[in-house]
Amino acid sequence: MLFAVPPSTLARALRRAEEALSKTLEKYSPARISWPSPSHQVELAKLVEAREPLLKHTFGFIDGKNFKVQQPSNADLQNAMYNGWLHSVFVTGTICFAADGCIVWCKHNCPGSWNDSDTSLGFRNKLLDPVYCPDSRKNVVSDSAFPCSTTDRPHPNAAQGRRHRAPSPVAAELGEDPP
Repeated sequence: MLFAVPPSTLARALRRAEEALSKTLEKYSPARISWPSPSHQVELAKLVEAREPLLKHTFGFIDGKNFKVQQPSNADLQNAMYNGWLHSVFVTGTICFAADGCIVWCKHNCPGSWNDSDTSLGFRNKLLDPVYCPDSRKNVVSDSAFPCSTTDRPHPNAAQGRRHRAPSPVAAELGEDPP
């Protein structure tokens, strides 16, 4: 019990609160996770360059996250959620923030055995797709856990010779398409 509240009551209250929050934010555009338009990418890149002059054409920052969870009793599920590098059981995901602090893309609730390269595949495909990122110079900053080459798994529609610009399956992927 938490604060003398039975677990069933707490679970019901949390479920109702989540439903109310979801319904409230559904039509509130500032709460949406959406991919920046090409013109907004230019504005974001100017913000980054103003602070860090060596970072040209960079509109965001991406990184993975791990959340420790209880060990599942099911051996297959535990195996999928086990992260050998961190020697524990996790759910994992990836978030990309724009230079203004807004989340422009995320994928969460992935098995802990997935690494940043696995969870960011959808993002990397979007970054290479000229529909979402027509200027091939536009990029995001990442750590070395993210691949910096299109030879890993290139987007099928990516233009020949374009490369990934990051310098160095019960999951949810969020990030609306630009208008």
